[in-house]
Amino acid sequence: MILRSLFILLFVFCCDFASVLFANPAGTNRPSVFYDFKDNKFNPQSYEVNQALSGEIYMANHDGIISFDGHRWNLFMEMPDNQKVRSIVFNDQGKCFIGASHDFGYMDFDKNGKPYFVSLLHHIPESITENLEPITSVESTGRYVYFNLIGHVAVWDEQEKEMTLLKGRFIHQFFKMDGEVWGTDVLKGVFRMDGVNMNYILEDVKPFFLRHTPIAIMAYDAHRVLTVNMRLEMFLINTLDGTYEPFDYNFKKEMKKASLNKGMKLMDGTFMVSSENEGVFRFDRNGQLIERLGREEGLPSEVVFDLFQDESFNVWVLTSKGVMCYDMDANFQILDTSSGLYGLIYDMAEGYDNDLYVVTSEGLFLKDTSRQDQRVSFVKVDELGDRGYSMKVTPEGLIFSGKNTHIYRKGEQPKRISKLYVEYLVDFEVDGELYILGSDPNRVLLLHFNRKKSEWENLWESSYMQGDFDFPVVRVLEDNTVECWFVSNTRVKKMNIDLETIHEVKVPKFEFFGEDEGVKKNESYKLLNAKGQILLYNNEKICEFNEQYNKFLLNRYLSDKIRLASVSQDGDKLILVKNYDDQLSGVLAYDFVSQKMSVIAEIPNSQVGVIRQINLTNKGGLYVMGHGGFDILKMQVDTGDYRPVQRTVKNAVNLKIKSIETALANYQEFGERLTLPIEENKFTIKYTAFPFNDPKQFRYYTQLVGHEHTWQEMNENPEVLYANLFEGDYLFKVKAVSSYGDVSEIVTIPITITPPSSRSALAILLYFIIAIIFMVTVAYLYSYKLKMDKERLEKQVSIRTSELEFQKEVLKQKTNLLKSANTQILSKNNEISQGLIAAAQLQSTLLPELEKLKESCDDAFVFFRPKDTVSGDIYWMGRENGKFYLACIDCTGHGVSGALLAVMTNVFLSEAIRNKRLSLVQKIEKIDSNLRNIMRQDHKYHNNEGMDIGLVCWDYETMKMHYAGAKVNLMYFKNRKLNEIKADRISIGDVSGNKDYLMTEHELDMNEVEQFYLSTDGLRDQFGGTKGKKFLNRRIRELLYKIKDLPMDKQHEQVQKTLNYWKGNWEQVDDILLIGIKF
Repeated sequence: MILRSLFILLFVFCCDFASVLFANPAGTNRPSVFYDFKDNKFNPQSYEVNQALSGEIYMANHDGIISFDGHRWNLFMEMPDNQKVRSIVFNDQGKCFIGASHDFGYMDFDKNGKPYFVSLLHHIPESITENLEPITSVESTGRYVYFNLIGHVAVWDEQEKEMTLLKGRFIHQFFKMDGEVWGTDVLKGVFRMDGVNMNYILEDVKPFFLRHTPIAIMAYDAHRVLTVNMRLEMFLINTLDGTYEPFDYNFKKEMKKASLNKGMKLMDGTFMVSSENEGVFRFDRNGQLIERLGREEGLPSEVVFDLFQDESFNVWVLTSKGVMCYDMDANFQILDTSSGLYGLIYDMAEGYDNDLYVVTSEGLFLKDTSRQDQRVSFVKVDELGDRGYSMKVTPEGLIFSGKNTHIYRKGEQPKRISKLYVEYLVDFEVDGELYILGSDPNRVLLLHFNRKKSEWENLWESSYMQGDFDFPVVRVLEDNTVECWFVSNTRVKKMNIDLETIHEVKVPKFEFFGEDEGVKKNESYKLLNAKGQILLYNNEKICEFNEQYNKFLLNRYLSDKIRLASVSQDGDKLILVKNYDDQLSGVLAYDFVSQKMSVIAEIPNSQVGVIRQINLTNKGGLYVMGHGGFDILKMQVDTGDYRPVQRTVKNAVNLKIKSIETALANYQEFGERLTLPIEENKFTIKYTAFPFNDPKQFRYYTQLVGHEHTWQEMNENPEVLYANLFEGDYLFKVKAVSSYGDVSEIVTIPITITPPSSRSALAILLYFIIAIIFMVTVAYLYSYKLKMDKERLEKQVSIRTSELEFQKEVLKQKTNLLKSANTQILSKNNEISQGLIAAAQLQSTLLPELEKLKESCDDAFVFFRPKDTVSGDIYWMGRENGKFYLACIDCTGHGVSGALLAVMTNVFLSEAIRNKRLSLVQKIEKIDSNLRNIMRQDHKYHNNEGMDIGLVCWDYETMKMHYAGAKVNLMYFKNRKLNEIKADRISIGDVSGNKDYLMTEHELDMNEVEQFYLSTDGLRDQFGGTKGKKFLNRRIRELLYKIKDLPMDKQHEQVQKTLNYWKGNWEQVDDILLIGIKF
């Protein structure tokens, strides 16, 4: 035993040292940069990603709605009552609809532009809202928004502001196919939403859904959807005929442990599925795995919550540690801010000074003209704050709307014109005077440049826009009437402005144009004033406003099947940008004079993503902005050449490690590897980048592989400190990024920290020998101790044995005494039991037989169950002078005491009944007097003994029945209705009662009494049922009403069954007596 323990200790000891000496260095991870939530003030738990029409990215988060402005993540809107946002969607008007943990609604803005949540829960019945589950799926198309309430679909009509509730079985999720909203019901199949109708077009696949419940469902082609279930099986379902077939894929081995949760079809026709433990899988239409995104590929966590692809083809992967933005043509990367231009780009223009101005979500940026090279970079105009919406370049300065509206001139301090901010600015002239119209969905603003004072003035403000209207244009007529046109997703409106009286107008008047005027609903229009002609266009068509018919008519020449991205005017030309397909866009010019179209240039979308906006330059050029709002191209119209604004010159950045300084030495020569003793495990690594002299021109990424798992955040400090490192092998990596976005090569140096001398091979051998000597010594001492303990225990056992023998003899004598006493007790108990049995037999002879009772009526039953051998409850029946008497008596107590009192009561009752002169009440009072006398309760002996009695007398000659009672009620059926006569609340023979109390005698017609019942309180007070409650009078009445039509013997059986069922295992608390008589 000792040797085996010694061997185990030695084995563990050796393994411990071996693990220290021969451990492998930590593995490396592929470098990747992602948006980490750990330093943010909001909760890191997010559920879904989506994109607004403006291009901004939003997330459904534990704390509310999180927004990404192209630079950082911010808590955009908090939810009331600490609710969690589980799903979000933006409709065609850009309105954000929200599904929360126990609520759903939409996001609105107050007069200061602060977002807040508007609940739609009050449109749903309380029977559904009481058990409302989290709203995990929200989808929108046209005017309708669909909320998944699991068992129902709530349909919100944004136009009519009405809610419709549709019944389902178990709604799983919504998905879009060809612009239509579809859904899956696990218990019924696939359905298509048609406005407020829910069409289950695939109910035939219900058995399929029950066997293969889909976890992810994606549009495959025009008529088929691709599903993935929990067993990782894939199926193609035909939405036309309900047929389905397996979908074979070649990465089952890679995905066999994955717990899938979401699926998505990408714009390039491939598919992505995410999991909660294995990252993301991307595959093609043939089921061939294209790539797997996990930790080895730079994904910070393989716990993925959601996938989303924005309109710039970027895929956003929401993980438990942060969010990745994945470019389909590159690795994971952060959106580029190296040129100094950051935030979501809203607008750009060249000023009259030929400078380039850009408005982003972060403010106003100005092209940096101080650079000596050809590189284009930007500087931020800090005086205008950290928020931007719109701008308008004028000869008198730049109008910028951010947190407020300012006038800005380069080199001068900005001046605030209005406290309001607006999303759109339009300039126009009337009689040589310059005006600016600003608007957003909530307000309108009119600015005027006063040429006499040479300054801008706020001419008019109003917050009565009457709807979600955007994209304003202005047309000045020949009589100087100013027409302001606005468009929403449902209609166009026009406001005429009289510049002389506009300051007096508080609520503007509008003329509206709807479907009758050529403006179809839900088609996302924009407006343009093209040489005085009002154009209404979207990505499918261009309409002109016809003055004669006062409506918009389609321009068939300008409208074709090519997607229209942008329309703007340049002199006599209309500049159009059309997206031919997902790979190519064209810039075209329409000449108003010749009415001919010409192609200016064709641009691959890979340069900017899908083009969404163009801006004219002062020198015959165009700025073209991609749909993502992060890329800009500058193009010369006359040549068709284009070049990226942010990537014009590639500057080489050189980087080297200068030195590694410890407390004991300064290392400047490293060779292939730097080896440091453990005493120098705190060191500083210094590095430098060039050719620029200013060190602030660079920022650095660093990582010590084996100590850090990812690249550390970028900073300007050209050195990094490491301390308290363990011995082992490390790899230090560093790269530099210039302020213009140029990145150096990665510089590395292997570093080894050796263990201390106390962990050398000789030291380990010495430790081993000492350990053996120590363990042998411990084993010898332990063996000696066991021997001494054994001798001591044997001596104690001998002493205890003699004590136990003595105690055994004493116990034997006590046992004999107990046996003798037990024999005597059993003998006495037998005598008492025999006496009680005899008393019970004697008492039963005093009770009238049931047959005798039936002689006085048509039928009767007596339910009698004593608590003990003898009873305190008795009944008495007798006939005197042609009248029948029946008494139900409950004597105080039960058992022997109650039985003795019952015997005396029986005698007194017989005596009182024979007295013809006494009425029914007087007979009871006579019994009361006799009991008080014999129990001496009028004297000093207050025994409080007595009885309750119910006495009934009926006479067949007069057909009258009389009743008097003391705490025993009379219940009877009259016309099949149960009635009850309450007894007087006194006890017979009880000294505590009122002696002068006058009892009441009741008279009934026997022809009206169908049957009557008398009962003591034993049944009423019996405990039972599931909660141990009393039976009570209510249940007695219910029982009698239930059995009233049965024969009396059957009523007896039902009473017995009901009592047994109610009582169960509960103990009987009192004697029980119930008498039923039927005439």
